[in-house]
Amino acid sequence: MKNTKLTKMTGAMLALLMFTTACTSAPVPASSAAPAASSAAPASSSEAAPEAKPVKFIIPLWNPSAETVMTELGLVEKVKAKIPNLDVELEVLKETEYESTMKIRNQSGELPDVFPLQQKWLSTFKDSLAPIDGIQAVANSLYAA
Repeated sequence: MKNTKLTKMTGAMLALLMFTTACTSAPVPASSAAPAASSAAPASSSEAAPEAKPVKFIIPLWNPSAETVMTELGLVEKVKAKIPNLDVELEVLKETEYESTMKIRNQSGELPDVFPLQQKWLSTFKDSLAPIDGIQAVANSLYAA
């Protein structure tokens, strides 16, 4: 039973990371990024701005095992390799405090962009969740409908 929960949690986190990758703008290829950084006059300021500004992305977890699996599989590093200016941080909370912490963050308007939820919590956070209809990353999900 514990392995099944861990597998589901890991799968959910992998889906979240893939969703994040799918929803962000495409990174500038390394071959074209280097000349823009080293040239004296960039082509336009609008092209250079997205690369220069790092984005912090915190993913809260309620299970330390999920962090271990994500670390061992190198999932965070794979996302960082695709999106260099994305700083992904895994925040492990105590399982007994996760739901209340997310409720407090919800009330104060400080929910993270992506966070795992148990199905029983969906009604609590429904007004704060973005619709995922039509997103290719979740097209085959049984729970996305």
